[in-house]
Amino acid sequence: MNNKRVIIFIMLVLVIILPFISFESSNTITIQSEAAASESIDTFDTGAFSQACSDNQATLIPGVDYLSDELIVVFNPELLSTGFESRSLSSVPLQILDYCSDQNLVIKAVAPLDWGTTYLIVIPDDISVIDKMFELTCFPEILRVQLNFIYHSLDNPMTPDDPLWENPNDADNDPRSTAFEQFGPSKAGTNVVWGESGNEITGDGVVVAVLDSGVNYWHQDLNDNMWRNPDEIEDNFIDDDNNGYVDDTYGWDFIQDDANISNYSNFHGTSCAGVIAAETNTIGCASIAPDVKIMGLKTSENQYIFTFYVLQAIQYAINENADIISMSWGGVGVDAELEAALNTAYYEEEILLLAAAGNSNSTIQEYPARFNCVISVGATITFNASNNPIDEVRITPDLGFGWEGGNGGSNYGSTLEVMGFGERYITTSGLGSNDYDTNFGGTSCACPMAAGVLALLISAKPDQEYTWYRNQLKYMSDDLYTSGFDTESGYGRVNAIRACYGPDRYASEEDGNGFVELSTHAYEVYDSLSNVSYVADINDKYKITTSVNGELTIDLDIFTWGENLDIAVYSHYSLSPSFLIDESTGANHYYNSSEQLQIPSTAGSTYFIKVSAPNMGDSTSYGLSTSVIEQDPCIPDNDPPTTDITNCSSGYGPGVTQVQFFVVGEDPNDCTSPSNLDFYYQKKLQSNPSWPGSWIGPDDPNIVTVTGLYAEDWDVRIRAVDEEGNEGPPDYCSFTIEADETPCDPDDDPPGTSIVNGCGYHGCGTTGITVNVSGSDPNNCTSPSNLDYEWQIKEVGDSWPGSWNYSNDSSIEVNDLMSGEWEFRVRAVDEAGNRDGSPASCPSGIIIECPPDGDLNCSGCVDLISGGWPGDVQPLIQRWHDSKGDLDWDNVAAMADCAGYDDGYIDVNDIINVGIHWKEGC
Repeated sequence: MNNKRVIIFIMLVLVIILPFISFESSNTITIQSEAAASESIDTFDTGAFSQACSDNQATLIPGVDYLSDELIVVFNPELLSTGFESRSLSSVPLQILDYCSDQNLVIKAVAPLDWGTTYLIVIPDDISVIDKMFELTCFPEILRVQLNFIYHSLDNPMTPDDPLWENPNDADNDPRSTAFEQFGPSKAGTNVVWGESGNEITGDGVVVAVLDSGVNYWHQDLNDNMWRNPDEIEDNFIDDDNNGYVDDTYGWDFIQDDANISNYSNFHGTSCAGVIAAETNTIGCASIAPDVKIMGLKTSENQYIFTFYVLQAIQYAINENADIISMSWGGVGVDAELEAALNTAYYEEEILLLAAAGNSNSTIQEYPARFNCVISVGATITFNASNNPIDEVRITPDLGFGWEGGNGGSNYGSTLEVMGFGERYITTSGLGSNDYDTNFGGTSCACPMAAGVLALLISAKPDQEYTWYRNQLKYMSDDLYTSGFDTESGYGRVNAIRACYGPDRYASEEDGNGFVELSTHAYEVYDSLSNVSYVADINDKYKITTSVNGELTIDLDIFTWGENLDIAVYSHYSLSPSFLIDESTGANHYYNSSEQLQIPSTAGSTYFIKVSAPNMGDSTSYGLSTSVIEQDPCIPDNDPPTTDITNCSSGYGPGVTQVQFFVVGEDPNDCTSPSNLDFYYQKKLQSNPSWPGSWIGPDDPNIVTVTGLYAEDWDVRIRAVDEEGNEGPPDYCSFTIEADETPCDPDDDPPGTSIVNGCGYHGCGTTGITVNVSGSDPNNCTSPSNLDYEWQIKEVGDSWPGSWNYSNDSSIEVNDLMSGEWEFRVRAVDEAGNRDGSPASCPSGIIIECPPDGDLNCSGCVDLISGGWPGDVQPLIQRWHDSKGDLDWDNVAAMADCAGYDDGYIDVNDIINVGIHWKEGC
């Protein structure tokens, strides 16, 4: 055709497509690519059980998670001959050990409680924990039994290690405080959700189809989070799943009709994908839902998008079971085919749909956002164009953003539903695998942000109806203007915390008065408040019982700036003004987004905290932390406690291997009660004139259990230690363990001893080592596991000490060693008191290589050890250590210079060279 006809044809095409096209800033697409081991109890019929075991009671709480192989048991003290309590598994009464053995149960832990010693019992995998619980309640030996329930703790947020998450120059280390960090995910509470769930709510298993300009699937922050067609073999040029698309591994390019979904000229789709699914992987940035899967559906090229390609993409998303479709583009024309396709996806296939509201600051939202089946997403900002913080608002031209010829802003109106952040967003982009866009904006950015929060919600609640997800996203948003819906911000800016956990996040933790209990040890909770009609949650209540005298500090951190949020502390749960201790008041803005109260605290006192927003029209998220710093310890604090053994006896029966001593401790320091004392003991044979060097313990108050005994005359001494570490004088007891009336014959054969490992070289800065030994006993009465060990250690050249150290464990710990060469020997002792006459020794001794008090870099020393010491290096280091004290780099430099090996860099190589080529003249 001639040129005139060409011009007329182009004009007709433009008239047809222009109603579907709008424009945004240069950094985004101009076609109005606008800028998610336990079991659970439900119900039980306990009628028959109650009749059969009316005197026992099992605790059943419907709907609570529990461990499937553990039970908590309290034994009936009336049926046990002993009344002691100990945390040591080795001190469990024989009656209980025998009982558990008969029942095929394993004791995992013991807790001495005021109301009885409680045992954590592990049952075999092939036995139902519920059945075993009911069975045990029928036995008179059991006082109480219940499941080991799982309660969800009030946890901290996860802080991603991706470098763009946090600006290293930010003095207050707060990712919500500057425009050059990823404030969006943090203000929406996504990292709180990740941490609260133990990284279980991260969008894993949720598929989001991004209908856009394509996705650079090889980007370092996206490649592991791309959806992969499970039935397609990559790059084999075969349509393996017979879906009509050859090698559609990551999605499809509906423009070029091939599998290459990347785009080297327009990164808009890659940026949208990064907002949703950039990985938390120590590089680049982080996203809203860091484990979601992105299905890349390329529907635009050269800044244009056409209905035909979008229809195919929607059908593809339906066929391949996408959960969410994100569309950061739009136009003003009514497109019946597109509406029909989206209606099918939403109403029939239950796929959730989101679209950008538009960037023209208009009350007329664009399509597809305007369709009833689509969630329309507008954009907010917490900074103006001059990078000054402001209260969070809808983006408007007066903030200085230059969209749409200087008149741009987020579209709004009656069909707007939610908001997302829409400016200065850090996300993936670029030609290379490590390129990032640090200023992504518009409703193009807000739409995938809302899609990411929706993916977290699906991950948190995977079994809800599709309409429930949409309503939860809307009604749990942070309200920004008037209460409830308004045309400026819809239902508010999406909030991951409230969406995933509901309006009353800690309801399951509340007591009868509605208070959530906090810990005194630097505890943090994260929650939201709103007074919209469908939430009506304008205050949260917490209580804390302090454990020490000191100062109780309560910090409140405002996640959404501009809200009036206060904290008040009361001395009574009624929260009556007459019991008010302290209260913070005033407005919270970008320049003051936190509050703090400090209250003198008395140990054992309970304080009642209220976080409230009495005049709030908006909603907010916050973090509340509590801590107590102990102050004013009692004085004097250096008085040692005393100890009295109340049951020292002169004789014990045959076969005894452990003895329990009842002790009483007193502390003249009023700060310490006897129940807070620890007790340590030493034992020796009466024939040995010396006590061992170390003490064994601590043991529980009132009862000390001495183990590893056999038929012999013994001395034991026990001393108390108070909370401040003051050691009291010991009390002594001498006693005799009687020999077995029918000893094995022969009974005088000594055991044998060998060293398994632990000799040889030990690394830089070592002061303690472990030597593993083994023994054999020709006396059939004694198994190797019943052998005890006596050991000695000395430096090379010194004499062996007169006394032996004792160990009832084949793994012997030796502490407080200095650098040098040591000799170690050990001998086994059987139950009859026979000792190995030929102790085993470390064949090559023990060498501690590096002086702990030296300045030599430890990593260098470790490198030398792992690489093997050159023959002369160890004498070199020892010589310099002996003559010059600390071996530091100045000494190394002097040696290297003298030996002629100084290359300008003083390092480990200089030590090696000087050591190998040592010159006496140096």
